[in-house]
Amino acid sequence: MAHADPEAPATYYRLTPDIWAEIGEAYRRGATARTLAQRWKVSPSSIYRHAGAQGWTKRDNAELMARESMAEDAARTAAVAERRAALDEAIAAVFATIAWDPDGTPADPAELGNLTLGVSGMALQHGDYPRAREFARLSELYFRIAPETWPTLLTVVADAVINEQYADRLFARGPDDKNKLKERHWNLRSEARKKADAEANERRKIRDRLAAYEERFGPLEGGDGDVSPASGSAS
Repeated sequence: MAHADPEAPATYYRLTPDIWAEIGEAYRRGATARTLAQRWKVSPSSIYRHAGAQGWTKRDNAELMARESMAEDAARTAAVAERRAALDEAIAAVFATIAWDPDGTPADPAELGNLTLGVSGMALQHGDYPRAREFARLSELYFRIAPETWPTLLTVVADAVINEQYADRLFARGPDDKNKLKERHWNLRSEARKKADAEANERRKIRDRLAAYEERFGPLEGGDGDVSPASGSAS
């Protein structure tokens, strides 16, 4: 059946209950009776008859589809929160190594500067650019307290993390440039852009689906009709 000519007329096969269940699922999710009839070689009237008998109504399924989309968005949000929690735990482990003198003497600013700079690199590796910049600025402050430990390299690194345009100029590549550090920088930037674009695209899809549903059937029960990104996660 999978290799049948899609233009061939219906031959009125006797389909199993499992096949009818598959047809019903596709019909509820928007497939037309004509398309399904051509695929499975049954008449459209048979599909309509099953739809009426078994309650394959697209209207009843629309809310389920919208809620499934919202659940998927909530799952993605939870995954992001999980990654952030893992980064928080790793950062806490780094700062737990700070040695505080029993008499209350503050920790060495140079040590704090090195630790916060390392944490900035961790955040950068996880694609969390805002936190990378935050810890780079904190590292800069600590090294200013201890100017004798201020290396020129730190200035360059901190500026690159804080200012993305400066970083792009710093890591600019020529046609035959094989520098691995530059390659790493542009790979991270590319991954961050793709991730941001994908998340924005998913949010647009969810808003469009909900807007289309509510335009046709009215606001979802218990909802306020708000389809802004801030309200896109399932409760």
